[in-house]
Amino acid sequence: MRARCLLSGLLCGLLLPGCASTPVKPKLKPQAPSPARIVQPPKPPPVLPAGALTGKVVRVNRAGRFAILSFAVGVDPQMDQRLGVYRDGAKVGELKVSPWRRDDYVAADLVEGDCQVGDDVRDL
Repeated sequence: MRARCLLSGLLCGLLLPGCASTPVKPKLKPQAPSPARIVQPPKPPPVLPAGALTGKVVRVNRAGRFAILSFAVGVDPQMDQRLGVYRDGAKVGELKVSPWRRDDYVAADLVEGDCQVGDDVRDL
């Protein structure tokens, strides 16, 4: 009986350390950076003629299909004037200036396309 206990203790002592060892991790090859990781330089702002009418979309009411625009002090778009909406340099919509005004803010109806807060607004 004592010999069996001794034999089983030796077997366990030999087998258990083999289970606890960590496997060797394979070495990974270095990979070229994926296109998503490459940082692109920012696009330069579009070149506009001097005195061009430019502003920003500050609020959008999708249900009412209108936007509130902000312009610099002294810039005054005319009522019913058509303005283009640009996002990242690409035209995404068109607005028509409405009569509502307050300080530097002007309301405009969304005629076509789409607009979001932060989009640029300028002459067509």
